[in-house]
Amino acid sequence: MKRLDIEIEEARTALAQSGLTDEWSLPQPVHAGSAAPRSAAGPLYRLDAVQKLFTRRGARVAALDGVDLTIENGEFVIVMGSTGSGKSTLLMLLGALDRPSAGTLSCEGQDLSRLGESGLCAVRGRLVGFVFQSFNLIPTLTALENVETALVPLGVSAGERRERALAALADVGLSQRAGHVPGELSGGEQQRVAIARALVKDPHVLLADEPTGNLDEKTRDDIVGVLESVWRERGKTLIVVTHDSSVAARAPRLIRLHEGRVVEHVRQNGAGVVSRAADGSVVATPPAAATAVLEEAGTPVGAMAP
Repeated sequence: MKRLDIEIEEARTALAQSGLTDEWSLPQPVHAGSAAPRSAAGPLYRLDAVQKLFTRRGARVAALDGVDLTIENGEFVIVMGSTGSGKSTLLMLLGALDRPSAGTLSCEGQDLSRLGESGLCAVRGRLVGFVFQSFNLIPTLTALENVETALVPLGVSAGERRERALAALADVGLSQRAGHVPGELSGGEQQRVAIARALVKDPHVLLADEPTGNLDEKTRDDIVGVLESVWRERGKTLIVVTHDSSVAARAPRLIRLHEGRVVEHVRQNGAGVVSRAADGSVVATPPAAATAVLEEAGTPVGAMAP
């Protein structure tokens, strides 16, 4: 992995020479295998009156407008809505890629609204795994090397990086393609590599933005199956943005946005949350509200909005 180490070191050197402040630095390396402490109690995310404003052609536009939301550890949540409804903006805030313009957003009790860029970078590096519609793989690196890139900023040794990356590829059924570059992989295989890259650092939450948007129906179902297994077998929190009602129907919880506001919020399929017990086993625990629509919504349980 000397090639990857050299590329990362060159990036760090260029950053240092640019004169940028610490707020724009990469997260500081941590001891191999270490991770941010998991919250023992309380929700994973809590949003109170969150707004995100942008200026377009001189006018202020609210991408999110007063969003109140709580997401527990171990939930599988689908976010739906038309183009421009605020879905991707919400995912950016949950992933610590941006801050709210107003309101408060906390992750495991930490107020992300008050963090500087270096603090947000640390949250992204240790707590969040991202999966994108366009895969975002480095075309000159093999599948194995692409997965390893997620561990380099965390100071993991080359040997451990390789071991963990191989294990992550095995988890998504892609061990035999570890030495192939993205151009030699199908779309579904590239998305599996992207999922492995997101999981290799053992994040608390997996955020997926239209992960099946570029895939055919069969491959879509395969990828959703992989994501679902991550939620069920590992107890990860899974938040997926999608336009696909077939994907949405498989999640226990549906949130629909319209013009930056939550307009529908239902529990479906009678499912709850998945968590990891002290002995490492994964257990399903239906929440108190699992069989009822949340108070702010009036849609019957199991119903899908049009």
